[in-house]
Amino acid sequence: MPAAFPEAGYDAALPLSFSWRTEYDEEMCSVFAARWRETHGPFALFVLWLEFIPDLLTNALAVQWDVLRQDVRQATRALRRSPGFALTAVAVAAVGIGATTVAFTVVDHVLLRPFPFTRQGRLVKLREDDLSGLQRFWDLSPANYRDWKRLSTSYESMGAYRGVRSQNSILS
Repeated sequence: MPAAFPEAGYDAALPLSFSWRTEYDEEMCSVFAARWRETHGPFALFVLWLEFIPDLLTNALAVQWDVLRQDVRQATRALRRSPGFALTAVAVAAVGIGATTVAFTVVDHVLLRPFPFTRQGRLVKLREDDLSGLQRFWDLSPANYRDWKRLSTSYESMGAYRGVRSQNSILS
């Protein structure tokens, strides 16, 4: 294999973030190249990766955890200096998360989920005619709904729902 393989193999196998590469790339590449020179045999590359990757991941996780811990400590200090800003930031985040949750819940229940009825195409809404001529239709009164349900032979079942302003009946 060519002498440049350790660097090329390392570069191809470990697509790390730019900031990570600029800070640790040279050191990690030299460690990989030194281990590459020490390996021999037909499965040398495979053995190298089996040894190198767990070590790399352990060290990378330790360093990243330390960086995260430092960032959290700095953010905590900054927020302690200005508690009003911290409270506002938390409140804005909470309202944003709550609004997103409400919007998704409404869309899910109104648009995505099917009606809780089988054969939705057979649903009908019944209303009474207004004989006085003031309105075109009247919604059913609860007493009329009970009578229609008791006397109906044309429908499988009958149910009522309460709308925002009035009592409405649905038959299926």
